[in-house]
Amino acid sequence: MKQDLFKPWPEYFRSLTLRHLQRLIPLFLVVCMATPSVAAVIDVTTYGAIPNDSADDSLAIQNAIDAAPAGSTIYFPRGTYLLSAVTINNRSDLTLTGDGSTLTILKRNGGYPKMFESSGSTDLTVTNLGFDANGIVAYGGFNFYDAKRITITKNRFFDSNKQPVGQLDRYSWVFGRGSVPSEDIVITDNLIEDLQLEVDFGLRVRIEGNTIVRPVQTAGIGIFTVNDHTSAQDYIIRNNTIADAVVSAGLITVILDPSDNNFCTLQNFQIVGNRILYTIHMTGHGRSAIFLGTGNNGQSTTGNVFNNILIQNNVIYKDPLTYGIAGDADAFFFGNSSDTANFNFDNMSIIDNAIYNKEAWLPTIDIRNHGVNYVERNNSLLTMTTDLLAPSVPTALVVHSSNKQIDLLWNPSVDNAAVSGYRIYRNGSAYAQSTATSYSDSNLLPGTTYTYAVTAIDSNGQESAQSYSTAATALSSPTVTTSSSPTASTSSAGRPPHSSTNGKKKGRI
Repeated sequence: MKQDLFKPWPEYFRSLTLRHLQRLIPLFLVVCMATPSVAAVIDVTTYGAIPNDSADDSLAIQNAIDAAPAGSTIYFPRGTYLLSAVTINNRSDLTLTGDGSTLTILKRNGGYPKMFESSGSTDLTVTNLGFDANGIVAYGGFNFYDAKRITITKNRFFDSNKQPVGQLDRYSWVFGRGSVPSEDIVITDNLIEDLQLEVDFGLRVRIEGNTIVRPVQTAGIGIFTVNDHTSAQDYIIRNNTIADAVVSAGLITVILDPSDNNFCTLQNFQIVGNRILYTIHMTGHGRSAIFLGTGNNGQSTTGNVFNNILIQNNVIYKDPLTYGIAGDADAFFFGNSSDTANFNFDNMSIIDNAIYNKEAWLPTIDIRNHGVNYVERNNSLLTMTTDLLAPSVPTALVVHSSNKQIDLLWNPSVDNAAVSGYRIYRNGSAYAQSTATSYSDSNLLPGTTYTYAVTAIDSNGQESAQSYSTAATALSSPTVTTSSSPTASTSSAGRPPHSSTNGKKKGRI
């Protein structure tokens, strides 16, 4: 009889005698010992990074990242670390995390603008960290190119040494123009202050539940073509708050930039449920709330596509105590095109948006060169004389469990007038209040799990929606844990130098 050389493994082992199985035990032990689990927690302090001193920690952090196998978590204990120019190239399945965006701070050091740069990496998560741009005057931030499956959640990006507004962009998170589009990007529940967020050349991007305050120069949330043959498709920009942007285009911007770009496809955009504020604290002039198309409609282009764009349920709020701060806006919703620019806005819907503004002379919607299936419906222009707007939702709630106590920390909220405090919800019910962005819940029962959420309250008593909820278990020993993440331009001025190929501008960051 011909022997079956491909007998299934379970059947093969069942056919072995006990004596043969005993001989295989050493082999199994060798295999198991030779292939340990690659998942690990890499503490950067074990590689020489020392928080809260004056020494640069870049080399130690770089060594920790380079030593981390796939599946690892690179952990930054609480404190402030000085760094510049750390790279994460062609890596997969890594998590960078700390003790929370208010406790673990990575601070830019020296003259190099970029804090981190990542090219060709996949499955990266950045969470529970604070990033301090520290006096940046141009570009910088955490830069990604050719990235896939990147999650950025529960962080804060700020500038402790803010410089006067100039003519150049200042980035927090930026996905730049690489050789291929970045794919499957999720940016949720972060706070960004005095810097902009940019995701160019991307496929399947979700930007949701973030708060962006005082962004400068080009946009609050920006999507730019940067070059010919750019594809930006399947973006969800939802439930973000953008306040007091001093920008040259729009607070949410999806445009050809430079304006002479050709054969670019920008389609399948959902811009829904966002809150855009022009408040009494704003300095300078803000442009359109949502800006689409081209920065220069006198520039001839060919082959560009703007298709399937939904703008719905957004709230635009211009504080009643302000005058003229949006005076140089072309319109609150502005779609800029022309026969010379040579593209239409096809399959576009602008519905159920609310614009609170007592200066009725400011235009609300100006979409030029309507294409096929253009819908404009149920958009309300509302006037008011009092504060009708609740604060933004607190972001980045994290918890730390210790002996019969759970400590909560979160990023601050923003309001057109002032945030007076925060309400803590425990197990679904209002439980306590705090004037700080932290709270300690003590005298808890060890081994019991508690679920928390936080809201913000303004000086008129208006309350925000609840933050993402986070659960923690009270301990009977002082072990520390952290929470898990929720599942949850008018010209090309202000751009960095471009190299040239056949006379076309190349690269943006």
